[in-house]
Amino acid sequence: MDSIEILVDSREQQNSHILQYFDSKKIPYRVQALTSGDYSLSVKGVLQNVWVERKSTLNELTKNFTVYRERFKKEFERMPTAQKILLVEDSNYTDIIDHRYGSKMSPQALLGSLLTWQYVYGLRIFFMPKRYSGNFIYYQLRYYLQATNYYGYRSLEA
Repeated sequence: MDSIEILVDSREQQNSHILQYFDSKKIPYRVQALTSGDYSLSVKGVLQNVWVERKSTLNELTKNFTVYRERFKKEFERMPTAQKILLVEDSNYTDIIDHRYGSKMSPQALLGSLLTWQYVYGLRIFFMPKRYSGNFIYYQLRYYLQATNYYGYRSLEA
């Protein structure tokens, strides 16, 4: 086992574009069940205090804030001190304001939920074209290592 690996939640779906990026850059990763988030990091077999939650659409995100809100909330509460990153693919802030998503959740309610979770759970929110998701996840986790002094082991080179 490599000393540093990106961990990919085994329940994560439709992520072949991300795994293809990791494979093309020879970035080590392992698929396993994660208690929180879709992507995390292991250093010498120890789970790190960082995770990325990926949503493929604003529709998926709105379901988490409506239908699955309690489950989504518990996911954030399980790791209160973790660095939490929300990646929303192929969407942007303007899509929210202009209600360019299929949910009946109003733009004000969606923004209210996002911004409240940002402050309550320390969530960092990013909107990103899908084609850059693998790169985004890799660099978020890489620089987490650098910032927390784990970078000295063996770098994840891409």
